[in-house]
Amino acid sequence: KINVLYCGQTVETAPSKELVTMPHHPYTQALIRAIPDFGSAMPHKSRLNTLPGAIPLLEQLPIGCRLGPRCPYAQREC
Repeated sequence: KINVLYCGQTVETAPSKELVTMPHHPYTQALIRAIPDFGSAMPHKSRLNTLPGAIPLLEQLPIGCRLGPRCPYAQREC
């Protein structure tokens, strides 16, 4: 099993194969999309996917899911 943490909060736990092939949490999805494509001709020049926004300061962590301000699917209650 793999635990995925964002700002010290566990956002997803799953067996490794399942986590890589079917990530559920938006942060886990972003991590998987950020894996470089080493099969491309110039992997060092490929642009990595990122999430918009900035990582929150530890003194100003959002209430609830800490990814909320950066999450493309954020709702009042997830």
